[in-house]
Amino acid sequence: MPYSLKLFEKYYGPYWIILALVLAKVPYLHEALVWDELYAYSSGVRQLFHNGFSSLSQGTSLNLGHAPGQPLLQLIWAKFFGLNIPALRSLNLFGHFLGLVFLFKLSKDWITPQASLLLVVLYALTPIVHVQSSLLLPDLFSCSLVIILCFLTQRNYFKLFILLGIMMSFYRESTIVYLFALPMSFLLDRKKLTKWFLGSLLAVTPLLIFFVWNFSKAKSGQVWPGFSDEFFSLKPMDILGNLFNIFYFNFLKVNYRFLITLPLIGFLGFQINNALKTKVWSLPPVLTATIFGSSLLCLGFSPYLVMERNILPFLFGYYLLLFYILELHVKSRYLPLLVTIILTLSFIPQYHPKVPVHEELNKTPIVVKAIAQDGRTYSYRDEIRVTKMAVEFLEKHRDKNLYVTWPFDLVLSDPFYGYTFKKYSNIFPKVSPFKKRVNAPAPDLLLVSNFSTPLNLQEQQIDIEKFKMRPLRTFKANGRYIVLFTK
Repeated sequence: MPYSLKLFEKYYGPYWIILALVLAKVPYLHEALVWDELYAYSSGVRQLFHNGFSSLSQGTSLNLGHAPGQPLLQLIWAKFFGLNIPALRSLNLFGHFLGLVFLFKLSKDWITPQASLLLVVLYALTPIVHVQSSLLLPDLFSCSLVIILCFLTQRNYFKLFILLGIMMSFYRESTIVYLFALPMSFLLDRKKLTKWFLGSLLAVTPLLIFFVWNFSKAKSGQVWPGFSDEFFSLKPMDILGNLFNIFYFNFLKVNYRFLITLPLIGFLGFQINNALKTKVWSLPPVLTATIFGSSLLCLGFSPYLVMERNILPFLFGYYLLLFYILELHVKSRYLPLLVTIILTLSFIPQYHPKVPVHEELNKTPIVVKAIAQDGRTYSYRDEIRVTKMAVEFLEKHRDKNLYVTWPFDLVLSDPFYGYTFKKYSNIFPKVSPFKKRVNAPAPDLLLVSNFSTPLNLQEQQIDIEKFKMRPLRTFKANGRYIVLFTK
């Protein structure tokens, strides 16, 4: 290694670069909450903060069908740094910092320090990772926990593996896949394999006990992600219907991901089979187990492949495999740098893509495709901008009866979310297609947006026609619309 690089490492150069990548996101912490942050991932910690641990009696209803690990960790953080938007989001940013540090340390076991740093930079600058690092969403934090779990497996820290596994499974249930994939790295040592597999069972047992207890509370709210008391049923035909929906949406509707995941699983399966025969790993065992787990997670949980926030570990595992193959088979120290530059440049249009507008919301009937917020690009900032424009206008019309759909009922109901200084008292939300507005007078104003769900657009269209409403004011920002209707 050249002397300049040794000096760079001696004075913690890579860690200063990682810190700079993280600190660059600090200004984004102060923005208003958006989409899932509003309800799913800020309400639980607020309830715990104000009402104490008695809120845990709600089970998964505290965290929109998920285990309470995320709000509990946020509560501890809030006790030190306060219950406000920048403080709550900063926990995710801190977790991201730890993830980058451990990704650097982990990858150094397989590739050169220079390539490891390039890998970390590439991962940090990938649009979905860069965006998620300053949002109050649990996916990137859980990905950082997976990276640390891989590091603990690589270094044989068995007890820490179990402790982190308990925390990780309570934080994000889908990460259980890695608890059972990583022990595969000890496949050639029967005794170690048994020990680590039993350790994984031990790590996941508290979560299983929690969900058994929570299941006994069925009909009391959210009992599993996506399953609420509105349509939860123990009737055999209802259970079969739910299972069919899961199978359809995860395996039939969007099956192009099989083109990547199945060959990759086949390739890794060949590596595992070859290791069993020859007693030698072709790829690093922890790397093989990590990508195998990520592929299974991608296959079973996500319709959007590597661009879906639920399977971020697939992304860092893919980068690790790519850089390892480059180092192993291509004798050029400049190739990892070239790959990093090319991929990073290709990311630029993805950070904040322009949204083509082919339809108008300020006409009736409304015929427009809803643009659901996904937290993968900085387009969420357009939603914040256009929402603040509409709220500023509504501040002057607080005496009007306003019809809204989710999430605007939350946006206008609480100053905590960063949009209004005072609760808008005359809002009548339609929070679900299955629920009617309660005691709602005829609307003076009605709010429609195209960054909602198709069902919400349909619901608002019904009331526009029913009350013979017309467009009053339109607010726009990069393809995001809010239109206020009046009589």
